[in-house]
Amino acid sequence: MPEVQKITQIKGFGITTASGVVAELGNIKEYRTPKQMIKMAGLSLTENSSGQKKGKMSISKRGRKDLRKILYQAVVGMIRTNEAFHKLYQYY
Repeated sequence: MPEVQKITQIKGFGITTASGVVAELGNIKEYRTPKQMIKMAGLSLTENSSGQKKGKMSISKRGRKDLRKILYQAVVGMIRTNEAFHKLYQYY
């Protein structure tokens, strides 16, 4: 699949991880904005507040659990093997 080939060009992304991302997201061209993909993964931010108390921000976890797991494993691998992501990780 062309999407898998494009994703595997990123250093740290293997064929298995890329296939999992494409399988969970489906046709990437159907998403109009990156925000829609973030929501599909359940990674959009929500605020837990009620009444006068302002809560802290956390991810919604309303999306696909397996996609979040695949993306987490991919990022850990990318931090280890991709120097640009490693520097970004150290910065934040």
